[in-house]
Amino acid sequence: MESFQHTRIKNCVHTLILMFFLAIFFFTPLYAATGVRLAVVDFDSQGEEAKKKEMGKVAAQLLTAAFVQADRFEVVERQALKKVVEEQKLAMTGLVDVDTAAQVGRVLGAKYIVTGTVVSYDGGIDLIAKIVEAESATIRVADRLTASNISSLFQNISPFVSKLLTHFPVQGLVIRKSDKAVTLDVGGRNGVKPGMKFEVYKKGDAITHPISGAVLGVEKIKTGMIQVTKIQEKLAFAEIVTENPGQSISLGQQIESIPQTLAKRKGTPLFSAGLIKKKGPLQHDLTWGHSGTASGELYVPFGISADDKGTVYVADTYNNRIQVFDNKGAFQKAWGKKGVATGDFYVPYDVDIDRDGNVY
Repeated sequence: MESFQHTRIKNCVHTLILMFFLAIFFFTPLYAATGVRLAVVDFDSQGEEAKKKEMGKVAAQLLTAAFVQADRFEVVERQALKKVVEEQKLAMTGLVDVDTAAQVGRVLGAKYIVTGTVVSYDGGIDLIAKIVEAESATIRVADRLTASNISSLFQNISPFVSKLLTHFPVQGLVIRKSDKAVTLDVGGRNGVKPGMKFEVYKKGDAITHPISGAVLGVEKIKTGMIQVTKIQEKLAFAEIVTENPGQSISLGQQIESIPQTLAKRKGTPLFSAGLIKKKGPLQHDLTWGHSGTASGELYVPFGISADDKGTVYVADTYNNRIQVFDNKGAFQKAWGKKGVATGDFYVPYDVDIDRDGNVY
């Protein structure tokens, strides 16, 4: 009997260990960090130009990069997203439907799915974005970005994401104060990051309807601003930046995150360019390139970078290749073709090069 129980316990332990390693193997790419998860699926393309240039796919890539830079959500990698979509026997561009998008979000463990449509028409182009809450399959936010052309549209994606993020403030309470330091009841799992700033409020008088007497809300009185210095999973620690005249930050007051505009963030830009430093004002130096598919010709290029020698690397987006030019604009070489195999490209929208000459 003792031997039988020992065998059962041993088998249970082995099963638990196996389940643990399987969980790590299958879920690490999606759950590598704490925080609120968000995934951006390929947008649908409508209109002749949008379909021809597959603008929905490019828009999804740029939106993904913009959400990553915003550092507000844990953004699911597109490769992991693609794998789940294939396993669910869906199409990346078939996720405009709210219920289908929510289904993928639940499988990924993502709280939000960003989906939508790019529509081209005579005289303009629209990007219509919806942020779907996976658990309830409801649209949390819907907004539209309108531009006169594709270049203008994609250049405005970063501020558009900043606008979307204003609908997702982190809210919580001050639960401890010591001199100029405060502790908050929200942390990494809520999307809080070191450096984030919060406005602090206290409750004022109740606002009542003058006829019915019903309470419509409560006045919010701003007491100051704080900035997060370090985080734990469920807590954040911050320092007081300012306190409003006649007010003081104290225990129990409400906090709300301040949206960070991408233009003010430090870090790698979405589109990089090599600049030659000169004394005096910047001035136009050189122009080259014609629209086309031949070597040296470009088809809606988005990314550009330069090495220390002035060699220029261009992400020739809709030709699905990288082209290299010298500092006078003379074509040097090119590589890449449209595809999904190793070394192939699928509408590359950016390029960069390190000091060792490695191209990314």
